[in-house]
Formats: sequence, structure tokens, C-alpha cells
Amino acid sequence: MSGLHIRVFALRSILFLVAVAVGSAAQTTINVPADVATIQGAIDVANNGDTVLVAPGTYTENLDFKGKAITVVSASGAAATIIDGGQKAPVVQFVTNEPATAVLDGFTIRDGLESFGMGGGVKIRNSAPTVRNNVIRDNTGCNMSAVYLGGSSATIASNVISNNGDLGTGCSGGSGAGIYVGGSRSNGPNIIVGNQIVNNTAKNGEGGGVALNGAGNVVFQNNLVKGNSAYDTGGIWIINSVSELIVGNVIVDNVSALANNRQVSGVYLSVPYNSRGAYLLNNTISSGAQTGNAVYIAGYYSATPLTNNIIFGNNSDATVHCDPVYSSQPPLFSHNDLYSPLANAYEGTCGAVLGNNGNISAAPLFMDLAGGNYRLQPTSPAIDAG
Repeated sequence: MSGLHIRVFALRSILFLVAVAVGSAAQTTINVPADVATIQGAIDVANNGDTVLVAPGTYTENLDFKGKAITVVSASGAAATIIDGGQKAPVVQFVTNEPATAVLDGFTIRDGLESFGMGGGVKIRNSAPTVRNNVIRDNTGCNMSAVYLGGSSATIASNVISNNGDLGTGCSGGSGAGIYVGGSRSNGPNIIVGNQIVNNTAKNGEGGGVALNGAGNVVFQNNLVKGNSAYDTGGIWIINSVSELIVGNVIVDNVSALANNRQVSGVYLSVPYNSRGAYLLNNTISSGAQTGNAVYIAGYYSATPLTNNIIFGNNSDATVHCDPVYSSQPPLFSHNDLYSPLANAYEGTCGAVLGNNGNISAAPLFMDLAGGNYRLQPTSPAIDAG
């Protein structure tokens, strides 16, 4: 072979290798199962910025994002694409400092199990992923079951979180059968927005729907929390509360089994010393038809604001109970409607708030209380009263 031919051959070889390298770098979508048989296999070979596109089907897997900034998305939505944890471990884990660009989108996430820890469905620890458009159901855990956020700054958006529960036996208790948040990262809030959190059960624990324990920087907005049950507090259980924002939610028809000291159907809020506590703004909160206060506030709550809420009692317990043990002054109620047709609108220190700062006690006139339609009739006294 002449020197010229050798040089041309070498040049063509180099160009071929460059083309292969460029093509590899440009590969941004990995198809499952067409390119890689399993979702975890695709995650393992993916690079930051890649998309793992999953075809319809049932995948029995337990996924770990392994710190990668990738999008794992279904091609046809949650109804057609199922990730089944096989009752072996959490279905999906983000535990390696994943950023907001680590995305899980459009799956049914079921049959996860966390026997000793937290998060049978989706487990997030010290990470900031985005979990959206999923159905997270039928997961169990010894402590917390469906979605666990620990020291995180995640976005949990537009998911249906239903029919999850603690194991109930052999466990000391389970908090937050739907969602549990224990602490937030300083670099951003946990944003929990637009989810349906329904029919979850914490048999031995607190917060059938949601538990916030020292959660700190949390925005909990425009969620439906309905039909959940727990030993203590059916709806949302908030302790060691600092600065959580609870805004624009519908929290209704939840059930508490605790009978010794209190039963809380809707929201239990405990405020530590020298703290503002959570801010409840623009929520509709109704107790279940069985037993329990719609809202129970305890601790050092004199600086805790409740603004523009409709708080409705639907049983023989008082609508709002303000525990007087640590605070002699009521929370900062402004422009709320506190009402029950069956019992007192308030207990404890809350009585002084009615008739002041725009607070009223009048039937809110829901469209169809029995049918679960909590929109207001046009003649409702709560319209434009905020």
C-alpha cells in the first residue's frame, strides 16, 4: 500500500471514530425495552441530561437514580406503565444528592416495601428530584410508607398517592402513610403541589395523609387530602413546626382512631417554643362525619397565623380546638369561617377570635357536602369575606 493510501485510510479511520464518538455523545434517549431491557439497566448506562423513555408494560424492579440528572419517563402514562417493587424494597430511590433535573414522570409505582425504614414507594434523602404525574399506590412500610422526604428539597407534583399504609404489626408506629417530610435542605424548599393524597392508612401512627416533622421549608399547596385514616390525626400531622406554608388545600373526610386525649380528623399542629409555626392560608378543612376536630392546635402558637380558611365541623366535636396548656393567647386568626351545625365552633383559647379580624361563624354552604363537593354555592357567606 502506498504512503498516500495509508494516510487516506488512517484519516478515514479517524473520521469514523470521531463520528462514533459524536453519535454516542448525541444519544439522549434510551428506549426501554428496545435499547435496554430494564429501566435500571438504562439508568446505569445513562449520562446526565439523557432521557430514559419507557414503553408500556409492567416492570418488576427497584430503581436507584445513582445521583444522575436524567429524566425517566413513560411513553404512555401511568395507567399503562407500572413499576412493581415486588414487596422487596422501595420502588424508586433518590439517595445520592440527585438534583431537580432528576425526574420521574408518568408511572404507576406499587408494591414497594421498606421493612425497617422510611419510604416504600419513593424514597428521597438529601436530594432534590422532581417526581410528577405518577400514581403511587399499595406501598407499605414499617414507619412511613408511600413517599419519604428526608433532608431534601424535592418537588412532588400532580401525583395520585393512594391506598398506602404502614405494616400495622411488628412496628412501633408509622407516620405519614401518604407523604412524610422530615427536614428540608437550606438550598430550597420541598414543594408538594397539586397532588391527590387519598385513602392512605397509618394504623399505628400519625398523619394518615401527611406527616411533617420538623419539616421547615415546605410549600404544601393545592393538594386534596381526603379519606385518610390514622391512629392519631387522619389528615395532616405537623409537629416541631417552624415555617411550613399550607395553602389552598382541600383537607376533608379524614379519620382518627385516637380516643384517649384527642381525636383530630383534619390538621394537628404543634408549635415549638419561639417559633412561628406553620401558616395555614386559603384552605378548606372539614372534619369527618365520625369523630374528631377539624383543626387542633397545641404548643406555643400565639404567633401562628391562620388566614382565609373555611374550617367546618361535621360531627359532635368542636370544629377548632386551641390547647391552652402552653399558650393563653389564641393563634392569629384572620378572616376565617369557623362553623359546625352539630357542636361548638371552638374550644380552648380560640373563642375570642370570632367577631374580630374578619372571623365569622356561618354555614359555608358547600355545593354538596354529602357528595363531597366542597365548592361554595353562590350565596355562601364565605365568598368575598376574606
